[in-house]
Amino acid sequence: MKTFLTADLHFGCENLRKHTRSEYETIEDHDAAIFTNINRAVDRRDRLVILGDFCLKRPGRYRQHINCRHIFFVLGNHDKPQQIRDVFGCNVWQTKYVKLERGNIFCSHFPHAYWHNSHYGSYHAYGHLHYNIEHEDRMDLAFPQRRSMDVGIDSAKRILGEHRPFSEDEFFNYLRLQEGHGLVRKGG
Repeated sequence: MKTFLTADLHFGCENLRKHTRSEYETIEDHDAAIFTNINRAVDRRDRLVILGDFCLKRPGRYRQHINCRHIFFVLGNHDKPQQIRDVFGCNVWQTKYVKLERGNIFCSHFPHAYWHNSHYGSYHAYGHLHYNIEHEDRMDLAFPQRRSMDVGIDSAKRILGEHRPFSEDEFFNYLRLQEGHGLVRKGG
């Protein structure tokens, strides 16, 4: 089982499509392309971690188009918690700490300056920014060598060339040279 990370899908949100993803002619084209990209990347047996802002309304309508069975959901500012819980069940959190072989990832819809075990080598995945380069540059200036990144589909478009989830390998490879928050070393 591989793990994939994504955020800010915004299914059914015409306003976002018009202003942020205008390469899609209609919201139906937008939604179909993102479903296709998710299902092409993520196998049915894999784990998909969605870091918020799934859809405008009626999440069950959109969930049925994603083939992956194992979805962890971290709530975003546009999600209606009860509607999301009704669809995704007990796999819904405000934040989630995901332990993987290559490292542990603190998952939140929002970027954090510090997170659980950030001084001990853990990573941070977030969304919300829609790959706003000004915000990313400010975070890089404030926290050089940070082990965090925007895993939203707008970030994927800039980095990977299409609106799709990041694989765990892509995530770790992108951050592999980052030393982190002044790592606390044992014995020193």
